[in-house]
Amino acid sequence: MVSRNQRLDRRMNWFDRQFLRAQDFADEQDYHLDRRRRHLRQMHTSGITEGLVVNGDAGDSAVTVDAGGAVDDLGNEIVLLARTADIVLPTGPTSARLWVQFAEVETDEATDPGVTGFTRVTEVPRFVLQEIAPNPAPPPTAGVPLAVLSLDQGTLTDRPDNTDRPRAGTVLGEASVDGLVLESDGVPAAGWARMSSGEGTVRFLTGEPATERMRIGVDGTVAIGTTQPFPGVVTVAGDIPLSLSSVTQPPDIGGLWRLSLEQNGLAFQNNTAPTADFSEIQATLTLRPRAVDVDGGVTIRNVPPDDVTPADTSMSLVTRGSNGGEITWRVLGSAGLTGNLSTFDVGTDQAGVPFLRITEDGTTILNPSGGNTIVPAISTLIVLGNLDKGCDESLKDDIRPLGPTSEQLQAVRAVRFRPRPGPGLPAETDRERYGVVAQELEQAFPELVSEYDGIKTVDFSGLCAVLLEAVNELRAEVTGLRDRVAALENQDD
Repeated sequence: MVSRNQRLDRRMNWFDRQFLRAQDFADEQDYHLDRRRRHLRQMHTSGITEGLVVNGDAGDSAVTVDAGGAVDDLGNEIVLLARTADIVLPTGPTSARLWVQFAEVETDEATDPGVTGFTRVTEVPRFVLQEIAPNPAPPPTAGVPLAVLSLDQGTLTDRPDNTDRPRAGTVLGEASVDGLVLESDGVPAAGWARMSSGEGTVRFLTGEPATERMRIGVDGTVAIGTTQPFPGVVTVAGDIPLSLSSVTQPPDIGGLWRLSLEQNGLAFQNNTAPTADFSEIQATLTLRPRAVDVDGGVTIRNVPPDDVTPADTSMSLVTRGSNGGEITWRVLGSAGLTGNLSTFDVGTDQAGVPFLRITEDGTTILNPSGGNTIVPAISTLIVLGNLDKGCDESLKDDIRPLGPTSEQLQAVRAVRFRPRPGPGLPAETDRERYGVVAQELEQAFPELVSEYDGIKTVDFSGLCAVLLEAVNELRAEVTGLRDRVAALENQDD
């Protein structure tokens, strides 16, 4: 009986009249097979050498593989001389990867009288499906991946994806070359990617005709999209956005960011769909020469090191105008950003009094002129200074007299009351207030009443116009009565 792969360090030595046995021929084959496989395993990387394209259409229950070749991790040459018959697909997986493996089998049984055995060893590639989903399986040993298949109950939902497959390569140590040309299936030779070197600069070229896309200079300068970089920095020119992907968050739930130059600004965008198409997404943050545009909320987590405000400052932001003036925005609260913030201040005068203050109970103080203020413990708006409303004629259209209002005002009561708790309002029981009831005013003058979150509010500046008209009506009536009284007194005289 013949033994295989024994004493692979010995090569057959032939001479005249040598008596040969089957073992001698087996040893000769084994030696050369071993040396060839060692060369392929040590000097090349596993992958496809040509062909082996997986074919199929959506709805098919089987695929075929074109003729071609590959090399596996053990140095075996896998050769498929003709397209395969149908490879039937399993019904369980929703996604699977098709692999090819080296295999051989003894064939061609001897027909000589009194002789048993096989006269040939036939190399027959074996095709294996590795399940990816829903139950991931480990990849087969010593195989070469060909394509990824999307499946539904044993049928293809799309054409096989032949892009995720390695090409066989060459293992190189230190090599001295002037340039490299990277071949690509289905692309004309003029469009193959190239890498060249000259004067210490490495250049990368793609496209047809070959166009430089990137270069690395001898000083470490990197240029993308331009052949004239700024020294010592990374220069990116043209419409080439930079995409940043998160290692912990998949792109389909916002794990992809894009950095690009748009409209004289540096824009950051975050995807909101399982795609890298940002055409429908507004920039989240845009840095411009004199402005920062933010779409959404802004979170400031630390007080700047040079901020000398009291220790209970939770957030500080300084804005500067074109004339050099500064406005400081601060949120004060000893509990910090995670607790209840007690005060929001905007700017301060020389005495340290804020121009705008909003306290935790909703009290708002406007103090454009500065000066000491007292913050009452009630929810109110305090204006220290003039509160003007734009009433210029140029701001109005369709101006016409209001008309009589005194009769309608009879349905509106002037009331005194104590406020009771409501949305955003604290309980107040220590003082009475004067006012009107919005529901009553709405019946007479609906234009003066609005509603926010179920609470009716009154336009008191409009109510002033109603009261002014009523006063004018009373004045006219009083004037008429005076004239009548005077006429009667003259008759008595």
